[in-house]
Amino acid sequence: MHEYDVALKRILTRPGSVLLTALTGSPSLRWLNVEAPLVRNLRVDLLGDAPNGDLIHIELQSRNEKEFPLRMGEYSFGVALRHGRLPRQVALYVGSEPLRMKNEIAGPSWVFRFHLVDTGPGWRISVGQ
Repeated sequence: MHEYDVALKRILTRPGSVLLTALTGSPSLRWLNVEAPLVRNLRVDLLGDAPNGDLIHIELQSRNEKEFPLRMGEYSFGVALRHGRLPRQVALYVGSEPLRMKNEIAGPSWVFRFHLVDTGPGWRISVGQ
């Protein structure tokens, strides 16, 4: 694919590109820097392999973070890149402040969602006998 990148990028960035308009609905865009020099070592709290083949990611969270859903997305895709499967995700909120985080983010044509459990007042877990 690399041999096509240069040619396609030239076509798409040319002012008035018909292909750009067809793909995006806009005849021009302000192009942003695409370099991603940030190197991070993403480390999930717990990742398990269930007997049915599901990967289960459990993240422990003790404070509200506005960007938490984005981080969960990074974790999900990072796990999938490493293990070849998207994990089922559960975030366990154990903070003392009331839970204010969202459990999803949405873009123009996609939604990313994970299960968020609040251990605040009234939270109980049933344990089998």
